[in-house]
Amino acid sequence: MGRSGDKRLASSELKRRSLLSCASLPSRVYFPAGVRLSTTLGGNMQIRVEKLTPEQISARGIKTWPIWTKERSKFDWHYDSVEECLILAGHIIVTPKGGSPVEIRAGDFVTFPSGMDCTWEVLVPVRKHYDFK
Repeated sequence: MGRSGDKRLASSELKRRSLLSCASLPSRVYFPAGVRLSTTLGGNMQIRVEKLTPEQISARGIKTWPIWTKERSKFDWHYDSVEECLILAGHIIVTPKGGSPVEIRAGDFVTFPSGMDCTWEVLVPVRKHYDFK
């Protein structure tokens, strides 16, 4: 084996360490492009939170999507399909089952994964454009 075996072992060890360090990341990670990913425990479901430019909002036709509103409340929810939404007003904390809470505010573009169970806590009445994929 010699050196090539040592390189494979070193590469394998680096991958293992990298995965372990990712597992210890906080539930909300901020990316330079304005994208935040929040993962549940086990990493099988992700709520994607990002900021879109006015050009991106226009190009996606988001302002033509239906609007949903909700008063202050707390309720359980299940996503049968992927939902994308642009939060126009409000402050929400969404907690995926078995995961960490995700804070969502006006101006956030959020993608919820299909199959996710969660609890919504609407702290400030919410108004959003939404689209189910």
